[in-house]
Amino acid sequence: MRTATVAGSSGPDSIVLEDRASPVPGPGEVLVRPRVASLNYRDLLVASGGYGKIPAGRIPVSDAVGVDAQGRRVVASFMTGWLAGEMTPAATRTALGGAVDGVLAQEVVLPAASLVEVPDAIDDATAASLPCAGVTAWRALEGVVPGDTVLTIGSGGVSTWAIVLARARGARVLAVSRDPARRARLAALGAEVLDGTGDWDGEAYRLTGERGVDRVVELGGPGTLARSIRAVRMSGTISLIGTITGNEGAVPTANLLRKGVRLQGLLVGSRADLEALVRAVALHRLMAVIDRTFPLEQVQDAYRHLAAGGQVGKVLVTL
Repeated sequence: MRTATVAGSSGPDSIVLEDRASPVPGPGEVLVRPRVASLNYRDLLVASGGYGKIPAGRIPVSDAVGVDAQGRRVVASFMTGWLAGEMTPAATRTALGGAVDGVLAQEVVLPAASLVEVPDAIDDATAASLPCAGVTAWRALEGVVPGDTVLTIGSGGVSTWAIVLARARGARVLAVSRDPARRARLAALGAEVLDGTGDWDGEAYRLTGERGVDRVVELGGPGTLARSIRAVRMSGTISLIGTITGNEGAVPTANLLRKGVRLQGLLVGSRADLEALVRAVALHRLMAVIDRTFPLEQVQDAYRHLAAGGQVGKVLVTL
C-alpha cells in the first residue's frame, strides 16, 4: 500500500511517498482504508520540526475518513486514547500523526474504541475535517447560545468551522481577516467581517454596543491575544486554540483581571466530543468549507499550499 511518511524537518519537502506492506490489526484494532484526509496547521509543524522530535518514517496527519472491514465509513478521534472526560498525559501520547502513526496512507490500523461511524448525511470531505478542526471549533463554542456574539480570527479550518457551528447555534459571528478576498468568502458563510489590518478589536466593541463579544475563538496567540481581551465583554470567554503568531508573549494580565475574562486553552477533544459533533453535523446538514483538494501523489503541493497561508477552509488529500 502507498503511504506518506515524514523524512526530516525541512517542511513540505520532508513528506515523501513510499510503498509498505499492509498493516495487520492486533487485538482491539481495526484495519481502515482512508479515502480522504484533511491537513491541519499542526501537520506543517510536524513536517518542519516545530512539534518536537518525530521519528523518521512516521506516517503524518490526524484527520481522515475511511472504510473499515464491515464497509462502514469511520473517523478516528485525534487522540485515540482519549475516549471521554478530561485530557490526561497518557492521552496526549496517542495523538495521531505525531506521537503515533497517522492516517495519510491507503491502509492504517486504529484502535476500535477510537472510531466513530459517519452517517450518510455527512459527505467524505466534511467527515475528513471533523476530528481536529471540527472538534476544536465545537469545544471552543461550548456554552454559546442563540443571540450570543462570537469573534473568530482567520480563515483556516478551525475558523471556518467555528463560523458554521456558531451560526447553527443561532449566534452572531464577527470574523477577522486581513485579506479582502477571504473576507468576502467569510461573509458568504454568514459572518460580519472585520478588516484584520485595522482596529478590529475596537470595531468589535463598537458593533456590540460597547459591551464586547461573548466568545472569542483565538488562534493567533501572543500577536492577537491582547486585542481579543479588549474585544471580549466583561465575564466573557476566550477559547485559546492556536498560537500561530508564536509560542510566548506578553499578556495584559491587569485587563484580563479587570474584565473577569475566562481564558481557556483547548487541545482538540475526546472521542465523545467527536461523536457529539458528528451527530450535530448530520442533524443540521452542515458542510465543511473546502479550499482545495490534492491527490496523494501531489501531497507535497498540498503542504505547500497550506504553508502559503491563503486558504479559506480545509486543504484535503484524496487517497
